[in-house]
Amino acid sequence: MDLESIKAKLKIRSIYQERWTSVANGLASALAPRDSYDREALAEAMHVLGQADPENLTCVYCDAPAQHWDHLFGTVKSGRFSGYGHVIGNLVPACHQCNTKKGGKTWEQWCILKGSSPERVGRLRAFTELYPLRQITDAELQSRFPEEMRELDEIREELRRLLIRADEISKRVQSQIAER
Repeated sequence: MDLESIKAKLKIRSIYQERWTSVANGLASALAPRDSYDREALAEAMHVLGQADPENLTCVYCDAPAQHWDHLFGTVKSGRFSGYGHVIGNLVPACHQCNTKKGGKTWEQWCILKGSSPERVGRLRAFTELYPLRQITDAELQSRFPEEMRELDEIREELRRLLIRADEISKRVQSQIAER
């Protein structure tokens, strides 16, 4: 850490800019299908990924100690539910750096950027073939749950408006504090 790093704490804050992504991601992620915990099924899936010790998982992208479960295909795209879920075939162990830097990229895009070995790519490909994902489209959600999706969209918009309003109020307060 150096003196320059304090700049992030001294800048003017925006509630909307700093929290809207979290709110939108939370709303989208809540729609995602999920598997139940099944230790045996997970151990089998980890074996396909080349994980020798299920108690000490390593990052599928770089072999560093795993700290997160990464979604091969993100549950959120452009602030909306992507159609992919929290299921065994979409979750792999990853280190903090790979999980963070991969962001919304697919596993294939990330492996290309990282220059992953053909062996590593092959393990991930075998995993995705053994655990195929079914994407739930927005159209499917809209047709099966029209009222619920309409309500969620209304809530999403109301939350967005409230965050923007909170920003406006906080800016007024900050400007009055600065005048003193």
